[in-house]
Amino acid sequence: MNITWTELDSIAGHIEAEGFGSVEREIHDIADSANAAGVNAVLLAVLTDDRAPYAARARAFGMVAAATADRSRPAARTHQVHRSRDDDRPAVHA
Repeated sequence: MNITWTELDSIAGHIEAEGFGSVEREIHDIADSANAAGVNAVLLAVLTDDRAPYAARARAFGMVAAATADRSRPAARTHQVHRSRDDDRPAVHA
């Protein structure tokens, strides 16, 4: 299973709006793919445990999703940090 970021965003939206119960089948599909990809078994156990606290499952979902998602997602843009010399900085007067 090759899941896209769009699908993961949709699943995350359902989780946020309705809880994990609304996407249990999808969660188990993701876990199966993640297992095949070698993702940490503890994360997968937390993700698929319907008795685990919501916060723990949500964190596990994020980590598993990041590890298994389609790598075609565009990279985040980074802004170049401009480091100016001390004499280029404006003087601060108290």
